[in-house]
Amino acid sequence: MLDAGLDLFGTRGYAGTTVDAVCRRAAVSTRNFYEEFGNRLDLLVAVGERIAAQAFAAWTTEYAPPPGTRRAAAALRARVAALVHALVDDPRVARIVFVESLALEPEGVERRRELMAIFPAWIASYLDGHFATLGIPPRRRRALARAAFGAGVELVSTWVLEGRDGGAPGERGTVDDLVDDVVAASALVLQLGPVGASTGGRGDH
Repeated sequence: MLDAGLDLFGTRGYAGTTVDAVCRRAAVSTRNFYEEFGNRLDLLVAVGERIAAQAFAAWTTEYAPPPGTRRAAAALRARVAALVHALVDDPRVARIVFVESLALEPEGVERRRELMAIFPAWIASYLDGHFATLGIPPRRRRALARAAFGAGVELVSTWVLEGRDGGAPGERGTVDDLVDDVVAASALVLQLGPVGASTGGRGDH
């Protein structure tokens, strides 16, 4: 049913998906559905939780040495690239994360916020030593981590929506361009110093 939910919510949208359609796609009865989920929203939240877990795994699995080491800049980009690709490579995932989940009932929006909070919390923990070296107090560290993650989400969201709206490909840029933008914004907010762009995006790199 999670696979069916991903496919239907990611193509038809939340409003255009019924419980009956999910059951037909998953080859289960409505009774089976209601044994697992209370309604469509519960299924969408479950699909979102699986996407969040996969995205977090992509982000944390990519090894990154602490800031200040020689490989830190390349590792930061590798981690950001892994996360961005996890969110945009499958158009169904991108639609659920950046379109459908933003049009939910209040309880769904709150659950989305809770799921997303794990990312800045991890960033703040990972960069604890870096922030300590700069003399940044704990409250500000959490704020900077949230700001960096929020900026990244906004950049990816805009990129996804511009693609849905049929924007000019040259103006939208490639996924490599998007990764470069997220890395640059994150490094600036987190005070990581200059981070070079990839060589696989724009031709002027």
